[in-house]
Amino acid sequence: MTAFDDTLQRPRTLPCGHTFCTPCVNRLTERGQVMCATCRLGHPVPEAGQFPINFTLEAFITRGSDSDAGSTSSSPRMARRAKGGVKGRGSLGRKIRSMLQEQEAKVVAALDACQKVQSQLAQYQRTLAGWGSHQQQLEDRLQSVINDSKSARVLVRQEEVQVAVKKEEVQQEEQRLHGVLDVLRRVATEEEAGVAVVDVVRCTHDAEEILEECRVMLPDVHTVTAARRVSGSLGA
Repeated sequence: MTAFDDTLQRPRTLPCGHTFCTPCVNRLTERGQVMCATCRLGHPVPEAGQFPINFTLEAFITRGSDSDAGSTSSSPRMARRAKGGVKGRGSLGRKIRSMLQEQEAKVVAALDACQKVQSQLAQYQRTLAGWGSHQQQLEDRLQSVINDSKSARVLVRQEEVQVAVKKEEVQQEEQRLHGVLDVLRRVATEEEAGVAVVDVVRCTHDAEEILEECRVMLPDVHTVTAARRVSGSLGA
């Protein structure tokens, strides 16, 4: 990796914690993702287009250049900046210079904290987006179950109506059979017996037809299956 500086090759920190210079990060970028060359983790490029600058490391680089202004610098611009810095603060007293360095350190620390929090917020934002997508999938599945439940409820309601009708018909036939039975028990002549037998044949035939219709209807497999399928989906 190329050495860091405070101009073109500024240090940038990936969410995994590893730091690379700006050109190196750009070279690692592919299809909106950056693959860390150290841990091989993939990170989406932030909306701003760049990962946060490591201000702590950059401040360390700047201080190193200030203390070594007369020696070889990592770039001509840093050498000029270092010399200018020494000359600019040379007229200040030691306490003032020390105070300025302390304040600079505070600002750099605050900048570094801002970058770290932004990175954490971006990561949390992506996590929330994933949770939101998962919740949407759950809602879609739940809506599908609700739709199936409504269809099953319609079938059940239709079946309830038919059952109520058949139940009333069976009750009516039961009353007719009781009436025929009473007539049979009161027969006193052959003529009454003939009439009673005809009534028995007719009533028992009608009753058997209705009972057969009820047997066919009990149960309606399609309705029961639909209701059970919905109940199973809800874990009931």
